[in-house]
Amino acid sequence: MNFLAHRDIFLAVGFDETFGYGYEDVSFGMRLAKAGVGVRHIDNPVWHKNMDSSSDYLRKTRTAVENLLGREAELHAYVRLLRCYSKLQRWHLDSMIASLFRLFRSQLERQLCSRWPSLHLFAAYKLGYLCSLDELHK
Repeated sequence: MNFLAHRDIFLAVGFDETFGYGYEDVSFGMRLAKAGVGVRHIDNPVWHKNMDSSSDYLRKTRTAVENLLGREAELHAYVRLLRCYSKLQRWHLDSMIASLFRLFRSQLERQLCSRWPSLHLFAAYKLGYLCSLDELHK
């Protein structure tokens, strides 16, 4: 995550370092919004070449998804993954998705680490992983 903020705003709003890796930027943006601080986004795409392998990125993604557990209420309005997960829970489909994820996890990971990974499958991977995590914690 990269951002620029005035020091006084940063100190007033604070940055939750307990998040570790993943969704800490969403938490910070949420606190800025609640404090009435405007946020400007710039369209400045960046290419990261040779930073992480695909398998390393998937590992980081799993860590980020793990960070969502216990923060569902706080981040629900800001994280689409949590809103989708909430719907699956309401419809009692979360256990089925967790089972499908466990069944197809290795195939998903192979596809996501391939030369042409699918963003749709990446979203499904995160949702399946979240469902499987929550099933372990029940």
